[in-house]
Amino acid sequence: MGYPVTEPTADSRTAILDLMKIIANEEQQLDFEKAAPPQVNITEEIFVLWFNELYRPDDPAFACCFNQDELSDLAEFNQYLKDRKQHLPDSHGTIHTWLSNPVWREIMQKAQKTLERIQK
Repeated sequence: MGYPVTEPTADSRTAILDLMKIIANEEQQLDFEKAAPPQVNITEEIFVLWFNELYRPDDPAFACCFNQDELSDLAEFNQYLKDRKQHLPDSHGTIHTWLSNPVWREIMQKAQKTLERIQK
């Protein structure tokens, strides 16, 4: 699996949903980690992709890819992720540390529930 698209375009919907699928699924996280170059801190990369590159609710090119309910669901997930980020342990660059952490598991569940609402 490659990296999600990072430019806010018509593909923003696909890119953000692909990243949410990674966050929601242990197997996809491990595949994402395997596909990344060895020097990449995969856990940091997930947050950089979400907070700095893909989730851009104020960008019209991003916002037009989602309806109002979906934007609200994404905003709720964004806040949930932001609130819990500080409670995650140092991952030492690998997703394995987080996979055994209850806070990360809660984030994964929230991502899955958000995906289910958006993809219905």
